[in-house]
Amino acid sequence: MKCIKFIHCADLHLDTPFVSLETDGNYNGSYALRSKATIRRADLKSTFEKIAEMSQKEKADFIFICGDLYEHNYVRKSTIYFINDVFKSISDTKVIIIPGNHDPWVKGSFYREFKWAENVYILAGEKSYLYFEEEGVCVYSINAFSDALSCRSNFDSELETKCDYPSCSSKSEIDISINYELINVLLAHGTVDFNIDKNNGASFSGKELEMLGMDYVALGHFHRRNDNIKNFGIIYNPGSPEPLGFDEPGEHGIYVGSIKKSFNEKNLDIKYIPINKKRYEKLKIDVTNCKTDESIIDEISKAIEKIYYKSNLPNTIKIEDNTIELYDNNNGSINNFMSSLLVNIVLCGYIKPDFNVDVEHILSYFENKLFFLKIENKTALAYDFSEIKNEKGLRGLFAKKMLCLIEKAQDEHEKELLTKSLYYGMQAIDEGRINLLFN
Repeated sequence: MKCIKFIHCADLHLDTPFVSLETDGNYNGSYALRSKATIRRADLKSTFEKIAEMSQKEKADFIFICGDLYEHNYVRKSTIYFINDVFKSISDTKVIIIPGNHDPWVKGSFYREFKWAENVYILAGEKSYLYFEEEGVCVYSINAFSDALSCRSNFDSELETKCDYPSCSSKSEIDISINYELINVLLAHGTVDFNIDKNNGASFSGKELEMLGMDYVALGHFHRRNDNIKNFGIIYNPGSPEPLGFDEPGEHGIYVGSIKKSFNEKNLDIKYIPINKKRYEKLKIDVTNCKTDESIIDEISKAIEKIYYKSNLPNTIKIEDNTIELYDNNNGSINNFMSSLLVNIVLCGYIKPDFNVDVEHILSYFENKLFFLKIENKTALAYDFSEIKNEKGLRGLFAKKMLCLIEKAQDEHEKELLTKSLYYGMQAIDEGRINLLFN
């Protein structure tokens, strides 16, 4: 029986700029503190090292990296040396890398120009498969990102793969031949059955992937975890091991798996391991019943506590007979958990006309508690326009006219502008001034 253990990861995006987090202050020509962006780039490196450590503890035969290991347009050569040194430190593990749309196989790419460690294999260019005789494994790739400006949206002739051993042809329309006595793994960077902009990613047919006869299909590109895609039992996408923005909430991680295969039996065992150091969350807070900034702070704190108690990340996870030590976001303390959070708060609901939310005060309260906080004030004044429109006089006439325009609005943007005008106009009529309650 043939057997391999592997780690499957993708989309590390090392040296991502994190422009929205750049908040360094310059004092007399020197930086007193590291910016949030700098810390996040360090987090990416730390998570990358964690993956290597896990491969050693698990005695993984392979690490499959399915694209976007680094940012081609921003990566420093020192980071490439760092990556390579980490690979050298796990010399017993074979590292297979395919390019993605953020680290394409192009002229000047470090994949083409840099001398990588002996255990590192860049599966790109003219090379569309790797055969490892000792393990009885063949690893294939779909080389979609050989051009920085375009990528193939479907399978094409570049997937034609002929190995130097007896093989049986797949029934798929894709011209690929595999030896079913071997363990066969396909690496690809793209989505399944999801048509997207050809400049941003490749889309593959789930049915065609399944018909290839692979024992495992390792995907990258989409930053959300997707287990057992299309229920074929072989197609997996781990998502990004470290989240990169507010559109990537919750836990993030990698797969640790094994494939056992004999002539008449095959077993694929996959476990998902969360390893993220930071966590993004977007929270919508209804402040309708709040009368003070402190009560809003209390509502935000309660929402964060709910995330903390729901997360319950374990300290260790058992995989077969081995134990993997996991990064524990909680560390037994809600304060430690909060310090790892990047939170986007959206304040909504209706507030009294005499209550002007002090966003700066709320931000200052959480300044040393959360890693990063952004607040969007989407509250509206608590006017009862169903009553006001029936009033005689200026208030009633204004409300009636504006509500009619809102009802006839052509799109959401126009509707939003008219709604703001209604509230500001009503406040101006009542108080002779306006408070900017909408951001």
